[in-house]
Amino acid sequence: MRSPNVLVQAIVVADDLDHLDAIHAGARASLLARAAHPDAPWADWLADERFTKTVRRATRAKVAALVDVGGVPSGPTVDAVAFAPMTYAEFPKPVARTQVQGTDFPRLATAVIVADPLVRIDVLDTLTTGKATAQAAHALWAALGDTGPTADDLLFDVHTVNVATLTAAAAGPDTWAVHDAGLTEIAAGTLTAVAHRTPQPAREGR
Repeated sequence: MRSPNVLVQAIVVADDLDHLDAIHAGARASLLARAAHPDAPWADWLADERFTKTVRRATRAKVAALVDVGGVPSGPTVDAVAFAPMTYAEFPKPVARTQVQGTDFPRLATAVIVADPLVRIDVLDTLTTGKATAQAAHALWAALGDTGPTADDLLFDVHTVNVATLTAAAAGPDTWAVHDAGLTEIAAGTLTAVAHRTPQPAREGR
Protein backbone atom coordinates (compact mmCIF):
# COMPACT_ATOMS: atom_id res chain seq x y z
CA MET A 1 0.00 0.00 0.00
CA ARG A 2 1.27 3.45 -0.88
CA SER A 3 2.17 5.69 2.03
CA PRO A 4 0.56 9.12 1.55
CA ASN A 5 3.69 10.84 2.81
CA VAL A 6 6.39 9.03 0.86
CA LEU A 7 8.40 11.19 -1.53
CA VAL A 8 8.57 9.78 -5.04
CA GLN A 9 10.39 10.89 -8.15
CA ALA A 10 8.29 10.41 -11.29
CA ILE A 11 10.16 9.53 -14.47
CA VAL A 12 8.21 9.35 -17.74
CA VAL A 13 9.77 7.84 -20.86
CA ALA A 14 8.59 8.00 -24.47
CA ASP A 15 6.94 4.74 -25.49
CA ASP A 16 8.62 4.64 -28.92
CA LEU A 17 12.06 4.01 -27.41
CA ASP A 18 13.82 0.68 -27.11
CA HIS A 19 14.81 -0.82 -23.77
CA LEU A 20 18.33 0.61 -23.49
CA ASP A 21 17.52 4.07 -24.83
CA ALA A 22 14.65 4.38 -22.35
CA ILE A 23 16.89 3.36 -19.45
CA HIS A 24 19.58 5.83 -20.47
CA ALA A 25 17.17 8.72 -21.01
CA GLY A 26 15.23 8.11 -17.82
CA ALA A 27 18.33 7.85 -15.64
CA ARG A 28 19.79 11.00 -17.19
CA ALA A 29 16.62 13.00 -16.61
CA SER A 30 16.43 11.72 -13.03
CA LEU A 31 19.73 13.29 -12.06
CA LEU A 32 19.30 16.45 -14.14
CA ALA A 33 16.09 17.22 -12.25
CA ARG A 34 18.14 18.08 -9.17
CA ALA A 35 19.84 21.05 -10.79
CA ALA A 36 16.58 22.24 -12.34
CA HIS A 37 14.68 22.14 -9.02
CA PRO A 38 17.32 22.92 -6.36
CA ASP A 39 14.77 23.88 -3.69
CA ALA A 40 12.88 20.57 -3.86
CA PRO A 41 13.13 18.16 -0.88
CA TRP A 42 16.06 16.19 -2.30
CA ALA A 43 17.68 15.67 1.11
CA ASP A 44 14.51 14.15 2.54
CA TRP A 45 14.08 11.95 -0.53
CA LEU A 46 17.67 10.73 -0.41
CA ALA A 47 17.45 10.09 3.33
CA ASP A 48 15.08 7.21 2.58
CA GLU A 49 18.05 5.42 0.90
CA ARG A 50 15.61 3.86 -1.58
CA PHE A 51 15.31 7.05 -3.65
CA THR A 52 11.77 5.89 -4.46
CA LYS A 53 10.86 6.35 -8.11
CA THR A 54 7.94 5.56 -10.36
CA VAL A 55 8.78 5.01 -14.02
CA ARG A 56 5.93 5.55 -16.44
CA ARG A 57 5.36 5.68 -20.18
CA ALA A 58 3.52 8.03 -22.52
CA THR A 59 3.54 9.02 -26.16
CA ARG A 60 6.41 11.24 -27.21
CA ALA A 61 4.08 14.22 -27.58
CA LYS A 62 2.73 13.77 -24.06
CA VAL A 63 6.24 13.37 -22.63
CA ALA A 64 7.29 16.65 -24.27
CA ALA A 65 4.20 18.38 -22.88
CA LEU A 66 5.20 17.38 -19.35
CA VAL A 67 8.02 19.94 -19.48
CA ASP A 68 5.31 22.56 -19.02
CA VAL A 69 4.34 21.09 -15.62
CA GLY A 70 7.87 20.81 -14.23
CA GLY A 71 9.30 17.82 -16.05
CA VAL A 72 13.03 18.06 -16.69
CA PRO A 73 14.01 16.67 -20.10
CA SER A 74 16.75 14.12 -20.65
CA GLY A 75 18.07 16.16 -23.57
CA PRO A 76 17.00 18.17 -26.62
CA THR A 77 14.90 15.35 -28.05
CA VAL A 78 12.97 14.92 -24.76
CA ASP A 79 13.13 11.13 -24.74
CA ALA A 80 12.20 11.24 -21.06
CA VAL A 81 11.38 13.72 -18.32
CA ALA A 82 11.84 13.53 -14.56
CA PHE A 83 10.34 15.50 -11.73
CA ALA A 84 11.43 16.67 -8.31
CA PRO A 85 10.41 14.37 -5.44
CA MET A 86 6.80 14.80 -4.30
CA THR A 87 4.03 12.70 -2.82
CA TYR A 88 1.68 10.83 -5.14
CA ALA A 89 -1.09 13.26 -4.19
CA GLU A 90 1.06 16.14 -5.45
CA PHE A 91 1.61 14.67 -8.92
CA PRO A 92 0.36 17.03 -11.64
CA LYS A 93 -2.68 15.50 -13.34
CA PRO A 94 -0.84 14.91 -16.64
CA VAL A 95 1.75 12.84 -14.74
CA ALA A 96 -0.85 10.89 -12.79
CA ARG A 97 -2.50 9.97 -16.10
CA THR A 98 0.62 8.37 -17.56
CA GLN A 99 0.85 4.58 -17.69
CA VAL A 100 2.77 2.40 -15.25
CA GLN A 101 1.64 -0.90 -16.72
CA GLY A 102 3.32 -2.15 -19.88
CA THR A 103 6.55 -0.22 -19.38
CA ASP A 104 8.67 -2.87 -21.03
CA PHE A 105 10.11 -2.03 -24.43
CA PRO A 106 11.81 -3.98 -27.24
CA ARG A 107 15.37 -5.07 -26.57
CA LEU A 108 17.20 -4.03 -29.71
CA ALA A 109 20.69 -3.69 -28.23
CA THR A 110 22.71 -4.62 -25.14
CA ALA A 111 24.42 -1.26 -24.59
CA VAL A 112 24.15 2.48 -25.10
CA ILE A 113 27.67 3.74 -25.75
CA VAL A 114 28.82 7.35 -25.39
CA ALA A 115 32.26 8.86 -25.91
CA ASP A 116 34.45 9.21 -22.81
CA PRO A 117 31.81 8.21 -20.23
CA LEU A 118 32.35 9.22 -16.62
CA VAL A 119 30.47 6.16 -15.42
CA ARG A 120 29.47 2.76 -16.73
CA ILE A 121 26.19 1.38 -15.44
CA ASP A 122 25.49 -2.34 -15.64
CA VAL A 123 21.84 -3.35 -15.24
CA LEU A 124 20.43 -6.83 -14.74
CA ASP A 125 19.15 -8.06 -18.09
CA THR A 126 15.99 -9.73 -16.77
CA LEU A 127 14.36 -6.53 -15.49
CA THR A 128 11.53 -4.79 -17.30
CA THR A 129 12.32 -1.41 -18.84
CA GLY A 130 10.56 0.48 -16.06
CA LYS A 131 12.33 -1.42 -13.30
CA ALA A 132 15.69 -1.20 -15.03
CA THR A 133 15.30 2.55 -15.50
CA ALA A 134 14.66 3.07 -11.80
CA GLN A 135 17.62 0.90 -10.85
CA ALA A 136 19.97 2.59 -13.32
CA ALA A 137 18.87 5.98 -12.03
CA HIS A 138 19.58 4.83 -8.47
CA ALA A 139 23.08 3.72 -9.50
CA LEU A 140 23.73 7.00 -11.29
CA TRP A 141 22.65 8.98 -8.22
CA ALA A 142 24.99 6.91 -6.09
CA ALA A 143 27.92 7.58 -8.42
CA LEU A 144 27.30 11.21 -9.40
CA GLY A 145 24.59 12.64 -7.20
CA ASP A 146 26.97 14.52 -4.92
CA THR A 147 28.87 16.13 -7.78
CA GLY A 148 25.93 17.98 -9.34
CA PRO A 149 26.94 17.39 -12.98
CA THR A 150 25.62 19.63 -15.71
CA ALA A 151 23.99 18.27 -18.86
CA ASP A 152 27.32 18.56 -20.67
CA ASP A 153 29.15 16.61 -17.97
CA LEU A 154 26.58 13.87 -17.45
CA LEU A 155 28.09 11.17 -19.65
CA PHE A 156 27.49 7.51 -18.92
CA ASP A 157 27.15 4.17 -20.66
CA VAL A 158 24.41 1.66 -19.88
CA HIS A 159 24.88 -2.08 -20.42
CA THR A 160 22.49 -4.96 -19.75
CA VAL A 161 24.33 -7.95 -18.29
CA ASN A 162 23.51 -11.32 -16.75
CA VAL A 163 23.60 -11.94 -13.03
CA ALA A 164 27.08 -13.47 -13.06
CA THR A 165 28.58 -10.47 -14.85
CA LEU A 166 26.72 -8.07 -12.57
CA THR A 167 27.95 -9.86 -9.45
CA ALA A 168 31.53 -9.71 -10.72
CA ALA A 169 31.16 -6.00 -11.47
CA ALA A 170 29.91 -5.33 -7.94
CA ALA A 171 33.07 -6.89 -6.52
CA GLY A 172 35.32 -4.48 -8.43
CA PRO A 173 36.95 -1.32 -7.08
CA ASP A 174 35.26 2.11 -7.08
CA THR A 175 31.77 0.73 -7.61
CA TRP A 176 28.26 1.48 -6.34
CA ALA A 177 25.95 -1.54 -6.15
CA VAL A 178 22.16 -1.30 -5.98
CA HIS A 179 20.10 -3.95 -4.19
CA ASP A 180 16.35 -3.72 -4.69
CA ALA A 181 13.95 -3.09 -1.82
CA GLY A 182 11.61 -5.76 -3.15
CA LEU A 183 8.53 -3.56 -3.53
CA THR A 184 7.84 -4.67 -7.11
CA GLU A 185 8.86 -7.36 -9.58
CA ILE A 186 11.82 -8.97 -7.76
CA ALA A 187 12.81 -10.19 -4.31
CA ALA A 188 14.23 -7.82 -1.72
CA GLY A 189 18.01 -7.74 -1.75
CA THR A 190 18.38 -8.66 -5.42
CA LEU A 191 21.44 -7.07 -7.02
CA THR A 192 19.99 -5.00 -9.88
CA ALA A 193 22.59 -2.47 -11.01
CA VAL A 194 26.21 -1.47 -10.55
CA ALA A 195 27.80 1.86 -11.38
CA HIS A 196 31.53 2.21 -11.74
CA ARG A 197 33.66 5.12 -12.77
CA THR A 198 35.61 4.67 -15.98
CA PRO A 199 39.21 5.75 -16.62
CA GLN A 200 39.27 9.19 -18.19
CA PRO A 201 41.58 9.98 -21.12
CA ALA A 202 44.28 12.57 -20.60
CA ARG A 203 43.16 15.96 -21.87
CA GLU A 204 45.33 18.63 -23.39
CA GLY A 205 46.39 21.28 -20.90
CA ARG A 206 46.12 19.06 -17.84
